[in-house]
Amino acid sequence: MPAAALTPLLLTLKVALFATLLATLFGVLFARTLGRKRSVARDVAESLLTLPLVLPPTVLGYYLLVVLGRNGVIGSWLLDHFGITLIFTWQGAVIAAAIAAFPLILRSARAAFADVDASLEQAARTLGLREGAVFFRITLPLAWRGVLAGALLAFARAMGEFGATLMVAGSLPGRTQTLALASVCAPVLAVPSLLHLAGGAGVARQFVVIAAAVALSALAWWVRPWVPPATLWVREAVATDAVDAVARKPNLAMGSVPAAQVRAQGLYAFTAIHAPRGLREQVYHRWLQNGHEVDRIPIDIRGGRDEGYRAWSYKRGFPADPRGAWEVQIVTEGGQLIGAFTFDVVGEAAPDKIPEAAPQDTAPPAPPASTAPEGDAAPSEAPPPEEEAPPENEAPPADEAPPADEVPKGEGPPPSPGQETAPDEGTPPQEEAPPPETQPKPEPDSTT
Repeated sequence: MPAAALTPLLLTLKVALFATLLATLFGVLFARTLGRKRSVARDVAESLLTLPLVLPPTVLGYYLLVVLGRNGVIGSWLLDHFGITLIFTWQGAVIAAAIAAFPLILRSARAAFADVDASLEQAARTLGLREGAVFFRITLPLAWRGVLAGALLAFARAMGEFGATLMVAGSLPGRTQTLALASVCAPVLAVPSLLHLAGGAGVARQFVVIAAAVALSALAWWVRPWVPPATLWVREAVATDAVDAVARKPNLAMGSVPAAQVRAQGLYAFTAIHAPRGLREQVYHRWLQNGHEVDRIPIDIRGGRDEGYRAWSYKRGFPADPRGAWEVQIVTEGGQLIGAFTFDVVGEAAPDKIPEAAPQDTAPPAPPASTAPEGDAAPSEAPPPEEEAPPENEAPPADEAPPADEVPKGEGPPPSPGQETAPDEGTPPQEEAPPPETQPKPEPDSTT
């Protein structure tokens, strides 16, 4: 392999290595200085130190160029006192890559230091150790995994840094052209040659070349969600009806769930996601029914366990008809797919979704004639008419009231107003003779 092809790779490794060392040194120092106690000043300082992570790389490079240039605050001081110029040098590329990677090591180290048991540090202080000895003998050995994870992330960020490095160091072959700059600048510089080669065949080939480049770019953007992040992967993912919150374990995995159970008590999506120690990130459970997203539930994960951080989401609001093929995808905030699992919801539809019977066009047949024996009435839906009882406070007519010495057997004296009496079951009630002026009222028919 020619030396010209190895130069960008070796320069990139050198810049990334020095940038990682610089970012790790200051990242651990600031992470330890900020400490565990929360305050407004600490939150403001941490927000300012995290700005390189959220600013566009070209914007970050522009501000570094303003500060480190010959007329900048730091650039002019270095030039006047030491004769050092950082612009368009590999040292300037190191500073740009270190500042771009600094927030990654800062946040990882902060999280790792926060996980250290403070009682161990306090016990070391009571035994006479100074703060420096406590840090190097207690805190750092317990938090080294998180610091190492942040350093690896910072190294990867420095390897792929493009915008800030281009603004500060330029793209000088053999001096400041890193691998990222070379991989971007080479296709751009090759466009005139491609146009020259395609010019002899007409304008059609030029459009073909441009269309192919656009298609490749669109394809790379389209497959981006299916490229999982390198630091996150799923250890376990199941659908279950219950989760033990104390042991953080799911119940039996369910590949098929009845629709009635889903509507009545909901369902859990349990996942165990492996993440580097010290990493804290928010991921999402995307609930899809037959390929259509119906819900997105956020969950927070923390790295450190080899078995993965166990978290779950509980869904109660299912559609009226939850039947079908379901899928739960675990995705990052950027839309990258970490893992997925599927289950089926089977059973009958919801009661309010059952279609009603179509009305009949013909009239129903007439019911057959009643064949009840003589003396009994045929069944009827309407209740039989009831006789109106005389008011309780109204006394019977004088000509209907029996004499005091002619009270029928089995009956007592007439009840007083407002008093209820039960009929005597042993003796049938005696029928009163109707008045001579009126005809006896026929009794209604009873239903069988």
